[in-house]
Amino acid sequence: LVVGLAQVESLANGLAHVLQALPRGQRRRLKVRLPFLATVDNAAPTSRQSAYGPAQRGLLAADQVEVVTDELLAASTLQPAKPRPKRLK
Repeated sequence: LVVGLAQVESLANGLAHVLQALPRGQRRRLKVRLPFLATVDNAAPTSRQSAYGPAQRGLLAADQVEVVTDELLAASTLQPAKPRPKRLK
């Protein structure tokens, strides 16, 4: 999972070189293995208008999968997270 993706620089040999947006305009280069999941930051360039046509023509297919119950999750209880204490300056 790549958070705050600003640019995909290259895709080759099962690797992706991406640029991650950081606070205050900073950037960080990352090398990630394919496939990867990314969220796009507001600092990323807007998509070209020509990209919307092929995206709309894509097909979604549903696959039948076997449902496996998670015994550890069924035995545990979920509760809301406690707020972190605020740091004093």
